[in-house]
Amino acid sequence: MNIFQKIAARDHDDAMRLGKPSKDEAALNRRLTFFSNMTGGKGFRMPPKDPKTDADNMTRADRRRAANARVNWHPAVPAQHLHCAARRRAA
Repeated sequence: MNIFQKIAARDHDDAMRLGKPSKDEAALNRRLTFFSNMTGGKGFRMPPKDPKTDADNMTRADRRRAANARVNWHPAVPAQHLHCAARRRAA
């Protein structure tokens, strides 16, 4: 292996490593071209994350819906105890 092949191999290795920053604009272009060719120009696929759940296997939205259902639930309240807008809606 001669010196030119060693330099070319080093440049190729530098372009392939994701965590290594580019040294110059030519290295950046080599890196972009390499990864574009590797992925077919479509970029890397990022699968969607699953929603975070708590110990009861409920998401934040599930907990919020359950809390709203608890707050909004009430037995039949006599009209005298409702405020005026609620009385109009009930009538």
